[in-house]
Amino acid sequence: MSDGFSSDEKIEQALDDRRQGFLKACQDQEFSLRFLAPEIAFFSGQVNRLKDQWIQRQSARVTPFYQAPPAACSKWVREENLNAWRETSPAEVYSIDIFDTCLVRLLPEPRAIFDLLGEHVSRFAGIGAHNFSRLRHEVENRLRQDGLAGNVCEDITIDAIYRAISDHYGWSPAFERRAMAIELALETFFLRPVLSVRDRVIKLYQNRIPIVYTSEMYWPAGVLRHLLQRNGFPTRQIPLFASGDRALSKGTGNLFRLIQKEFPRKCILHIGDNPVSDGEVPLAVGFHSAVIQTRKAVFTDTFSNVLNAASTSQAAPDPEDYWTSFGFRVAGPVHLAFATSIFRRSAEMRARNVFFLSRDGWFPQQVFQRLQERWGTGAEDRYLHSSREFFGIGSITDIGDEEWNFLLKPSPFLRTGDVFERLGISAAVYGEVIRKAGLPDPEASLCHHWGFRDPTAKDRLYEALCQCLPVFLGHRDQVRERLLAYLEAMGVFKNPSLFVDVGWSGSSAKAFRKLSSIENPEIEGHYFGLFSHPVPQMRAFFTQARNGGARESLLKGSVALMEFIFGSPEPTVRCMEFQDDAWEPVFRKPWSAYEIEAWTSMERGLLAYVDEVLEILGGPPDSDGTDFVEDTLRRLIFDPTPLDLASLGRISHAEGWGTDHRIRLLPDAARIDSESRYREALCYAPWKPGLQALMRGNCHTM
Repeated sequence: MSDGFSSDEKIEQALDDRRQGFLKACQDQEFSLRFLAPEIAFFSGQVNRLKDQWIQRQSARVTPFYQAPPAACSKWVREENLNAWRETSPAEVYSIDIFDTCLVRLLPEPRAIFDLLGEHVSRFAGIGAHNFSRLRHEVENRLRQDGLAGNVCEDITIDAIYRAISDHYGWSPAFERRAMAIELALETFFLRPVLSVRDRVIKLYQNRIPIVYTSEMYWPAGVLRHLLQRNGFPTRQIPLFASGDRALSKGTGNLFRLIQKEFPRKCILHIGDNPVSDGEVPLAVGFHSAVIQTRKAVFTDTFSNVLNAASTSQAAPDPEDYWTSFGFRVAGPVHLAFATSIFRRSAEMRARNVFFLSRDGWFPQQVFQRLQERWGTGAEDRYLHSSREFFGIGSITDIGDEEWNFLLKPSPFLRTGDVFERLGISAAVYGEVIRKAGLPDPEASLCHHWGFRDPTAKDRLYEALCQCLPVFLGHRDQVRERLLAYLEAMGVFKNPSLFVDVGWSGSSAKAFRKLSSIENPEIEGHYFGLFSHPVPQMRAFFTQARNGGARESLLKGSVALMEFIFGSPEPTVRCMEFQDDAWEPVFRKPWSAYEIEAWTSMERGLLAYVDEVLEILGGPPDSDGTDFVEDTLRRLIFDPTPLDLASLGRISHAEGWGTDHRIRLLPDAARIDSESRYREALCYAPWKPGLQALMRGNCHTM
């Protein structure tokens, strides 16, 4: 008998009942247990079936996988409390696991190495990167399963893996050796020592307590020794038991039994990270065991992990060489991630030209050129001299609210005369005008850090500038004529183009749109970060990606610091002049020797970092690397080291446009001796989180 409902309606009703039950389960603990009971029972059954299958499979072998643990139980030890090793048992010999105990990979999973390996192999062997990555993983699993099933061996070797791959592709021995060497190079690149474990092992070694290294790994013992030595672990006269070399596995317990033969009637403690193969199995064999939990600093995307690993590689400069080190650990990751996004975008839009705006494009262009040399595209990179003054004035047509806000924009220490002079109005013209408008003397400061000192000053400036408007418009026309001629000579509007700038409001993109005679020019602005949602033809690499709002807040923590990272030894451009059949920039005041030396040294570290990463990347990465960039900038801006504060604090920042006024990123802390002076310094400091860190570290009375 029908109940009056169609099958679709019944399904929809069941789904709705399910949703309502889920919502109730979120609020009622007792109900949630009843509600989830079927799922718990189902998954428990699945786990038990898998466990039974595994035990049945192992029962055919001479040695069971593991037996009931003896009275001594494995002990969990946190990495930061390794002294507990001594408390675990009166050990006479220490057996220490290698991977994820002594050494950790800066990757979310070991298989991620195969993806990077595939990119390299695809370039010299003509194989799809993804196909090779999948085959490498499958071959390893198949050979291991075949060895176990046939009682031939309990683990495999790297040579066996690559022989099978070589047979599959018909490779020559040279190709086989090359691919294997690249895999070892990648393995080496991502491995880092667990410092607390290393310290403990060194202490055991110095006290002449017997140690053995034990590893479930296909690399031979010689390679594993090299990896341990490279990361500071003692290896001389220390036995190393590798499952691939010995054809015995930790999982079966046979590798541990081999160690027992080497040390008969000795109390052996095994330390590792796996609760079963490093915990229960050695216990079943007769060892004591401690399962260690090590921390892994990894990110969700592979490119971020590559950037992370490179920043702490052995190629990193001495931290005492601050600016070279800064280029390697901070500016290098920032510029490489940004330039990689430029490279990808220029290929996607088939750009003919990539214009790097000065000074923000100085370092991105150098990195982009290295990517071009390595990966190659059809885009030509060009350095375009620009500034807010040159582009801002030259692009003005009608003067509306946006233009007036630009012309009258306040900045710290801005003087009355500066406002007129940056608009091309001489003292002979504005002298009488400012007196009539009741404005301060030309040399008097109009602004403090948060705006005009006198709230009526902006209105009086507006009235004064209106009287000088014909002079300004004449100056605007001259600047515009030069700007258009310069852009025409550079071929800006002729072909699909990408122009690169640091940010923050997208004013350069707006200027290009105003200057173009084409209604929809094929140009796109590619920014590191924007503080507003990008409009069409504008992209924000860092703030448009995941977590954009939080990243905007992060960058606002120190715009001045970011503009230093995106700076250059070249001074700010006032305008361009055509001389000797070429366009030449007219610069403002040059930077100090300290800043020029900082950028010069930073460049060395930055380019060394890029070269280090490009040895690892076989091609353009799929991910953007912004997770690591965010982590790097957050630590620098909000948690700087004393050396960061001392070195970066001396850098000056150009406040406002069209003037030579500069202010140090951090004031002299010794002069801040009261609450009022601290608040005043905080208002003026371009790097406010840095000042707060400085005060916490040096001025305990504050």
